[in-house]
Amino acid sequence: MLVSKCVQSGAASPQASHAHDVFLEINKHSVCALHKLCSCPSCHPDEYMRRRIIKAVTGGLKRISLRKTQSIMTYLGGNSWEQVLGHIEKKRLHWNRHHTHAHMSLTNIAIDHIRPVKLFQSESSGAQTLLCNHYTNLQPLLHDDNHWKSDHWSAADDAHWHAHILLHDEHEHVYYPQAAPQQPSLLSYRS
Repeated sequence: MLVSKCVQSGAASPQASHAHDVFLEINKHSVCALHKLCSCPSCHPDEYMRRRIIKAVTGGLKRISLRKTQSIMTYLGGNSWEQVLGHIEKKRLHWNRHHTHAHMSLTNIAIDHIRPVKLFQSESSGAQTLLCNHYTNLQPLLHDDNHWKSDHWSAADDAHWHAHILLHDEHEHVYYPQAAPQQPSLLSYRS
């Protein structure tokens, strides 16, 4: 894998291919190749996270066999990108304050649907589709934790989700399903 630097921040970013590296050499207009066209997490953190959230929403729609027919903000149910990005950032910072051994950065997280997308598949009409991708159903998770979490979910998780997470912007904790085993980020911690 090749490595180049973002022209604006100087941060190293892995290149997927030599052809893309050549593109950057020709077009040195502060484009970082980490995640396509001007979404360097160092130079443009909000744009970087906005694109990650859009990918999570469109991916969620595809997993329940739906096509995007509305604006992303309609699916997110937020008033602005500032609100949505602030919600994700609040959860990330809360995690980092309480889990210094497993720090979340912009580049080592996945955007997770708290209540798994799979559970919305049988309910994939109107309001349920909007709830699936509502910004309060999204959270940052470390990649290993996201793979571990997968589709673990129980009736107790669903009750907690309805009562405390969905449509509750003030909920700042990262949520892990109660019925699942302990997540990898805590298993790897040595005190």
